[in-house]
Amino acid sequence: MLGVSRAANGSTWASILVTASVDHTPPVARNGLLSRSGTTVRFSWSGADPLLQTHTAGLRSFDVQYRVDWGPWHLLRNDTTSRSLSLYNRAHRHYYSFRVQAADRRGNLSAWTPIKRIWVP
Repeated sequence: MLGVSRAANGSTWASILVTASVDHTPPVARNGLLSRSGTTVRFSWSGADPLLQTHTAGLRSFDVQYRVDWGPWHLLRNDTTSRSLSLYNRAHRHYYSFRVQAADRRGNLSAWTPIKRIWVP
């Protein structure tokens, strides 16, 4: 923060305040590929913690959720460092939806990714 002021007698005064604080910025999660082979569904994702000038916390892990059709979300992976998964023997005639959230080492969370959905005929 920088402040500058001019006094009534014409003199100028300035001050500067520099601080270092911890990372408060959220990481970013991104959907990857979603594919199906028979009744096996494969999903991948990625993420990053945007680089700051100093004190970037760094990416820690991901939470991955899925749901069948329009049912409730279920936690599939919690605090995982993996970037893909395969679900075998999925039931026929259902949609399978996925979303991911990233966490950095400071505990900041990204927003959930947009939903990716696939049909198992």
